[in-house]
Amino acid sequence: MIKGIIFDHDGTLVKSEHEHYKIWRSIVQEYGHDLSEEVYIASYSGVPTVQNAKLLINSFDLPLTVEALCERKKQDMAAFLATGSFETMPYAKEILARCQALGLKQAIASGAKRAEIDHSRAAHNYDAYCEAFVTYEDVAQSKPAPDAYILAASLLGLEINECIAVEDSYSGVTSAKAANMYCIAIPNAYSAKQDLSAADIQLPSLKAACEHIETLVTKSA
Repeated sequence: MIKGIIFDHDGTLVKSEHEHYKIWRSIVQEYGHDLSEEVYIASYSGVPTVQNAKLLINSFDLPLTVEALCERKKQDMAAFLATGSFETMPYAKEILARCQALGLKQAIASGAKRAEIDHSRAAHNYDAYCEAFVTYEDVAQSKPAPDAYILAASLLGLEINECIAVEDSYSGVTSAKAANMYCIAIPNAYSAKQDLSAADIQLPSLKAACEHIETLVTKSA
């Protein structure tokens, strides 16, 4: 029986990947290199900050430690969020409201830092819909490891097989399936070329995902 929905954050509920890309590119440019959007989409989109920092240091031979690069990214993101917030994906608020009306428990499981999730919680009133929030800081291993989804289900008081994950990236889908959770993949402009074939189903939008969830809930009742 389906009792819970666990959403990814970046690229699933909010349009954040372009801002992440601009920040990473700006940092790389300071060291005389460039990071094209095509390369970012192919190798960095949907990947947690620490993994991206390691990749960038190795790819561009940056004279920084992983910790220093992550801290710089954190500072630049904080500066962006001080002036605004990530725009929500189309139908994001509607799917949260509909899943709540269906009596489903909801959580967000993200590879992002807690400060980013807390900002979205305040900007988009996620606390009105979600009972749990799992971030990069809350798990031993972030996505693509299964820790985030296992913890989110636990915080909801649910079994893995009672939950559905909603994702947009290879890293996220891999995480959800490693946790043995049913996964809906919704590719976007930054993840459309990623391998999302491990997902149980790929759908074109959150609206389509909402309709699919409602069907699954009805069948499992």
